[in-house]
Amino acid sequence: AKSSFALDLHYTNTDIMNNVSYLTAGEMPLPRIYLYFTISYAILWVVWMLNLRSIQANQGAIIAIASSKRRRSSSSLSRRKRSSNIIIYPIHHVMGILLLIKTCATLFESIRYHYVRISGHATLWSVVYYTLTFIKGIFLFTVVLLIGTGWSMVKPFLNGREKQIIACVLILQVLDNVAVVVLQHQVQGQRSYDDWSAVLHLVDILCCCGVLIPIVWQVNALESSTESDNNNNNSNDNNDSNGYNDSSTTTPDIGSGSSSGGGRSDKKKTLAKLKLFRSYYLLVVAYIYATRIVVYLFRTALDFRHAWWGNFFSEAATLAFYASTGLLFRPRDESRNHDEDDDDDDDDDEEQVELIQQQSLLHNNNSIDDARQ
Repeated sequence: AKSSFALDLHYTNTDIMNNVSYLTAGEMPLPRIYLYFTISYAILWVVWMLNLRSIQANQGAIIAIASSKRRRSSSSLSRRKRSSNIIIYPIHHVMGILLLIKTCATLFESIRYHYVRISGHATLWSVVYYTLTFIKGIFLFTVVLLIGTGWSMVKPFLNGREKQIIACVLILQVLDNVAVVVLQHQVQGQRSYDDWSAVLHLVDILCCCGVLIPIVWQVNALESSTESDNNNNNSNDNNDSNGYNDSSTTTPDIGSGSSSGGGRSDKKKTLAKLKLFRSYYLLVVAYIYATRIVVYLFRTALDFRHAWWGNFFSEAATLAFYASTGLLFRPRDESRNHDEDDDDDDDDDEEQVELIQQQSLLHNNNSIDDARQ
């Protein structure tokens, strides 16, 4: 004789309010945590868009860091009062779109966990969440790559090898998101789970390495440009000094300093961009290290009741990365920024010009006296 039966197991937990919850003990705080981060991302997006709109309406930038250096000459005071010329590049609009997508993805992740908590499943919300996560992942790496290449801020186009890097990273991101979806429907301990988990970590590491390559290229290009400018300036200084020594009775042409001033301005802009991209390289490395290594090690040290801390620190690091990137590459008046940062150098140059003028006048007066005698 044969016998059969059906067994239906129903597992639930209770949260701190003694409500029934289908989430594990380590996932119960996640709906509220993701909701708080949604509000944070929404605030960043609103501030970013208001800043762009204020600049477009010629009302000045909202996101700005005032310079604390003192001005020592009237020319510096006049430069401070001049009208700003803040530039909005296409990458700034792309960054705003990324912030909006990230806000929506975090919101739907909070909604997904909420419905899993009250009903045990959230099929529709999961589809929306994974779709937005896929778009967000592609947009994030695309924006980081575009910023790293200097697109629209340093140059208006991408070269062939930069396009190849972007294409490779996007393909890897598609594979990465497929692995994430598969892992969500697998049970930990199965052979397929281990295989897809290995694919996910490998692809993620390759993507992180890929986004660093254009930044390194851009830093090297700016360093080469700076070295060539230094060599040109040194050769020009040598020629000018030789020419001044040879013409002992000729008054130096102070007005010709405009060309050298323009070269100095270009050099300052190049040095500022070099410093900016070096800082961004360190920022990206810190973000990758924090979200891929530190968070992973931190999660292994947590017990099952505090597993949500890993999600919290991962989102906190991501929020800090978004805010820092926006602060570094915010729209700004580049010419005014360089002038304010190098006021001391400008004042020294003005003092040198006045000294040369005084020496020239004294030399001419002596020549006139000698001729009269």
